[in-house]
Amino acid sequence: MKRTAKIQRVALAAVICVTFGFAVILATSCDTTSTTRENPKKETPVENENPDDKTDPIDSETTELIVNGSFAAPFAEPWLLWTGEDGSAAASIDAGALKVSVASAGTAPWHVQAVQDGRTMPDGEYTVSFRAKAAAARPINVQVGNGASGWTEFTAAHTYALTTSWTAYTFTFTKAAPTFSSGKLVFELGAVTGEGTLATDVFIDAVSLLYDGVIGGTDPEPKVIAYPATNADTWTPGDGWSLAWEDGFNDETFDTNVWTRQRMMDTPNNEWQQYPGGTDATYAYEENGYMILKAAKTGASYADNNFMSARVISNPGGQDSASGTDGKLFKYGKIAARIQVPYGKGIWPAFWMLGDNINETGGSTTWPECGEIDIMEIGEGTKANYGQGTTLGTLHHDPTVENVPFNWNNEILPSAEHTLPNGEFFAEKFHVFEIEWDEQSIVWKLDGTKIGERSISEATRSEFHENFYVIFNIAVGGNFTATPDSSTPFPQYMYIDWIRHYTKQ
Repeated sequence: MKRTAKIQRVALAAVICVTFGFAVILATSCDTTSTTRENPKKETPVENENPDDKTDPIDSETTELIVNGSFAAPFAEPWLLWTGEDGSAAASIDAGALKVSVASAGTAPWHVQAVQDGRTMPDGEYTVSFRAKAAAARPINVQVGNGASGWTEFTAAHTYALTTSWTAYTFTFTKAAPTFSSGKLVFELGAVTGEGTLATDVFIDAVSLLYDGVIGGTDPEPKVIAYPATNADTWTPGDGWSLAWEDGFNDETFDTNVWTRQRMMDTPNNEWQQYPGGTDATYAYEENGYMILKAAKTGASYADNNFMSARVISNPGGQDSASGTDGKLFKYGKIAARIQVPYGKGIWPAFWMLGDNINETGGSTTWPECGEIDIMEIGEGTKANYGQGTTLGTLHHDPTVENVPFNWNNEILPSAEHTLPNGEFFAEKFHVFEIEWDEQSIVWKLDGTKIGERSISEATRSEFHENFYVIFNIAVGGNFTATPDSSTPFPQYMYIDWIRHYTKQ
């Protein structure tokens, strides 16, 4: 489930890990309110608007992408301080501005960085602006790009010679990198070439990354969608396939020997929902021949942790591989499911797979070294109608041969995309989402028609030759999708008619 990294938000006093050779230092606390409004739009306030949302207002022609750019809230995710090699620094808030105390600049500009990652960035025109000064004159670099697979710059580094007085800086650029739908703003505070004292305090304030347009376009016309849909099931697997396993959800009992309601109260990707999991059947259950997932608004405002939903997995042993349940693993073949998805602005349903060796469910390796196969994701916020008529298929993996755990070296491989004609939403009827997977490649199909393919025969893609388990879930909000608001109907449902595994005859 992408599209973005599944790295959990944390709320610890300090967390240090290794990412692309950096030490990642997360700030003291996570102000979740300040991290949720990734796609703010100027609207007439509604009664249940979050009064604690401090995102700056914008006009109707632009979208502000930076959260807490005035540093009125604590320095916390999505802001990060990264240090690598022999760089060393500490971050704090000083008189309403970010203060980065650089103890050692290292030997390269990127050895000390203040970063805001996970910004939804469609192609187009952008303006970056900020104020800065330093305790002693020194240069800094400012860049925008994507670091999911190496470094892809959206604009070249801009170098500024800071003085001891506050100075306003701004530049514009055009993003033309459709492969990447998200990016990050980077202040490089390491060994930047130029005159001055590198080991000093740097102060930054009034940070803005402005997109010259409204992400997601205008709100789509409201639709009335009935569940379950009544379209006939005419799908066939095609020639040469033999049914190896299926679950048709016809016994009216949630099969806990195969399926586990995964508990996850701090969800990744800046998503707003929580998954209570366990034996709670409120949000995942069987009824009338379907497995049904439900997402509900449980709080007064449209904000983080005010929604409950379900994430159902087929991992053997369940939540931590220790429950004794059989589960169901897959390696090669055709994996298909007939699904009626939920809908609405900021709703993100997915049918996907993770490598069985992931530590999230008791394995020995991390994501993305375990590999991830996204069979279906719907709701990308930058698409027309907030992506409700577009399905995406994607692979995530470590692009190295070694697949060293805890590197979090994520290569994103967009592999399939299909948009329904005439503004149709996927929620309006059942569709069959499937992959055909063998030693050479993975092929994505929609209702029996091929929509994408990706080779996996390369030595660097060994993750995709291991066992995987299936996941169904409904996310609410997050980096991939738009921001839910009063136009988003709740509760939302995902109806799964069946899931099947076929092998070649």
